[in-house]
Amino acid sequence: MRYLGLFIILCCLLSCATETQRIDICYPDKGIKTAKEYVEYNPENYRLTEYNEEGVPIRAEHSEAKKVYDHVYSNDTLQYTIVTNLDRDTYTEGELDSSSVDTLFVTKHQKDPRRYLFLELESTSGTRIEFTSVDCRKESLIVSDEYGKIQDIEMFKKDGIYSKVIAIYYEGKKETIVVSNYINYKFDSHGHWIERTERLNDGSTTIEIRALEHY
Repeated sequence: MRYLGLFIILCCLLSCATETQRIDICYPDKGIKTAKEYVEYNPENYRLTEYNEEGVPIRAEHSEAKKVYDHVYSNDTLQYTIVTNLDRDTYTEGELDSSSVDTLFVTKHQKDPRRYLFLELESTSGTRIEFTSVDCRKESLIVSDEYGKIQDIEMFKKDGIYSKVIAIYYEGKKETIVVSNYINYKFDSHGHWIERTERLNDGSTTIEIRALEHY
């Protein structure tokens, strides 16, 4: 599955400044208030992420999946994530029930003063997520349910941005492997990326756009 694409940017942003601010590779989104991402030809299928001033995500909305993720922190440490299903078959605004809300609780974490090295979350519905980071250059994400693995993803980063993602999706005994290479990045004057090309292992490419609101 492709990562959700990005937004159309003003021409002045697409023509990057010759010098950009240096990005902290562990917090590459620091200074961003909101980021709306989607594939160039499909702006209605987007991911909208809200960040705090340190670049830590606090809320994300996925339009295609019709889900909202609210991350709850205490003393800069993630405590749990509330997942709300906005599918109109199970959700009515102001009338939540157990079928429309799930909560992922942090059961284990390892953290240095600035970033997570390991994070494990579990929900009462049986979903389990394991996240591992190595030097802010390689990340892995394993998603499981009561029957076993659903997704196994490895993400490689260079200078704080993704360069390659290898994703394995499990459906029974069937495995689907998707390899995404991210190239041709464009940046704004803050050093944040605003456009990139995703090249898949089948040779197809898409352009992703990211519209940013800064603090």
